[in-house]
Amino acid sequence: MVDIKHQNKTISDIISQLRKEKNLTYAELEELTGVSRSVLNRIERGNEAARI
Repeated sequence: MVDIKHQNKTISDIISQLRKEKNLTYAELEELTGVSRSVLNRIERGNEAARI
């Protein structure tokens, strides 16, 4: 569940913040989500749209 503090942020901001709060590497996030590290990195940088 996304906390209300995330309400005005982009999905890339939220992913980046949560990944850092949880101390996850891109490799760990890749294992958890099934999304490749390169795609996760591009999403965080805002260079690729997140598909949900």
